[in-house]
Amino acid sequence: MLKHSLPFLIASYLLALAISVSSALGQNSALRNEGTWNQFRGPGGTGVAHESRAPVKLAVPTWKTPVAAGLSAPVLAGGRIFLTGVEEGRLVTCAFDAESGMPLWKKHAPDVPLEKVHAVCSPAASTPLADTERVFVYFGSYGLLCYDHAGAEQWRKPIPTPKSL
Repeated sequence: MLKHSLPFLIASYLLALAISVSSALGQNSALRNEGTWNQFRGPGGTGVAHESRAPVKLAVPTWKTPVAAGLSAPVLAGGRIFLTGVEEGRLVTCAFDAESGMPLWKKHAPDVPLEKVHAVCSPAASTPLADTERVFVYFGSYGLLCYDHAGAEQWRKPIPTPKSL
């Protein structure tokens, strides 16, 4: 049996992963459209906005909207901003109009006991993922939920809360 060094195996794995991600992004050009930041660190997870330039002058926000407490990064897709939070002890997914900041919808996850997290963290820390039709959210306390952009639940998958030592 042929034995490879650990660095070789890691490099091979990373190359295969990079090819898979590049192929997937190439096939889904709609997610690379300007004005889309559909997941944590944006399209492709790189943190790079290829079709944007840094602002020369920072503008004062034209709107401010209160949101549920949480640490998820907001994502932008289809002219909507999606994020997760905790409100009155319940996990929520929220959608806002990107132009006006007006709330469009708020959906509560099933009522479950919230997982214990460090004081500087939140049970709503996972960032949503949005494609051109749906938004996917994960809560460690519940599992996966999927909504369409109008807020209608498409499916749910309870997953046991991860245990750490």
